[in-house]
Amino acid sequence: MTLDYFDSGLYFYCSEAKKRLNEIKDFHLITEMSWKTQEEKLQLQIEDDILSSTTNIRPYDISGSYGRDIYLNQTRYPNFHRSALVITLYSFLEHQLNILCEIISDSLDSNIRLQDISGKGVEKAWLFFAKIAFFESEKIPTYAFVKELAYLRNKIIHAGGVLPIKPNERLNNFVTKTKGLQGSPGNSVII
Repeated sequence: MTLDYFDSGLYFYCSEAKKRLNEIKDFHLITEMSWKTQEEKLQLQIEDDILSSTTNIRPYDISGSYGRDIYLNQTRYPNFHRSALVITLYSFLEHQLNILCEIISDSLDSNIRLQDISGKGVEKAWLFFAKIAFFESEKIPTYAFVKELAYLRNKIIHAGGVLPIKPNERLNNFVTKTKGLQGSPGNSVII
């Protein structure tokens, strides 16, 4: 049996999912820009304080008084946001895969539904695709990345993003080789 993209609703489902991803992307970009703007304002304020200082205070003493603000703006707040974004995107992916499983099940007139498959989360959806729609997930380029991302998501949720202590742990290797991620064993991941 072939899958009709329009009749099954798959075309509209994919279009709506893409719109939602673009909304998340836009929100992320707006948020990132707000930190850049805040950083520029902070730098101007530091320069103004240095230039208007009438005492013999050294410039680094003035800029040092802004240390916490700089740290929060450059490190802490962006990492809070980006960690939340990882959780949001992974949740979005899981939900969309569950819907896709139902669309495929209906379209193929399958008696087997997603809830009939053992497992949980994204892995459960992948198992469904393999058993019902005969997808070969290992041939999907992003499959391995999504599996690794699940470990990162779980560390963010259950361990505050603190990476495993052993350097050769799977998650540490993923962080090391993934652009946009930083971290060392036993410390929090920086996204």
